[in-house]
Amino acid sequence: MTFHKKLSLFDILNVMFFLILGVVMLFPFLNVIALSLEPEHIAADTSRIHLIPRQATLDAYKLIWEFGQVQRAFWNSAYTTLVGTLLAVLLTGMMAYGLAQRHVPGMRLLLYMVMFTMVIKTGIIPTYMIIKSLGLINHLWAVIVIHLLSAFNLFLMKVFFENLPRELPESAKIDGCSEVGIFFRLIIPVSAPIFATCALFYAVGLWNDYFNIVMFITSDQKKTLQVLLREILIQSVDAEGGLSLGKNLKMATTIYAIVPILLVYPFLQKHFTKGILLGAVKG
Repeated sequence: MTFHKKLSLFDILNVMFFLILGVVMLFPFLNVIALSLEPEHIAADTSRIHLIPRQATLDAYKLIWEFGQVQRAFWNSAYTTLVGTLLAVLLTGMMAYGLAQRHVPGMRLLLYMVMFTMVIKTGIIPTYMIIKSLGLINHLWAVIVIHLLSAFNLFLMKVFFENLPRELPESAKIDGCSEVGIFFRLIIPVSAPIFATCALFYAVGLWNDYFNIVMFITSDQKKTLQVLLREILIQSVDAEGGLSLGKNLKMATTIYAIVPILLVYPFLQKHFTKGILLGAVKG
């Protein structure tokens, strides 16, 4: 027997509103793609917005990729994102698993200390002084260290671990498994949704980071794609490399900065909703 839920007027209007909103938000992205695929003399005509290239060519993408500064910035962004995400997810998971052990003395105090960081921010100067004392100025590891632990992701993981059946770690302890072994052999494999969710949050934050790069990185060799993109979009000619930055080249660089992180979503989408629900609601 099949039951059909009758949609209310609110449901219909709600769906229509978000469909229209999605289409409106998609227009600028499609326009950027169209401009990046057109020759410069066509892309320079900004008299009207169009979603389909009037003449398609990949010359802008080839020229941008052959430009060494863009390649270097792309790999810098990829390095900080991959390494930073792996370390951040591992560190967050280990700390969240520890905080989920309520029987261990001092866990409640640590939990309050973490919660305190969500309310009170240290500010720019103390953060800069810490990074400088660690000797990470003008080093990509400065950006990675900044993103190593998020209190929000920590609480998501902690609640998720608390919702896991207690019989899992108890049975492993009976078999002689240590706490470290339980975490790596048992907890991580059954916690794919929350790890994927937090990995997505960390990856997006690292890939799109601009402020920390500007504050801690001074060398042109270590600039990331977001910083270089900003410089490209506000200038018409690059004096160092002699690359003429027309409308199509600017849009192609924008696509280089957007598409890689968009490709992450399909692989993590099936875990995302489940991870958010189980990590945010105490069962």
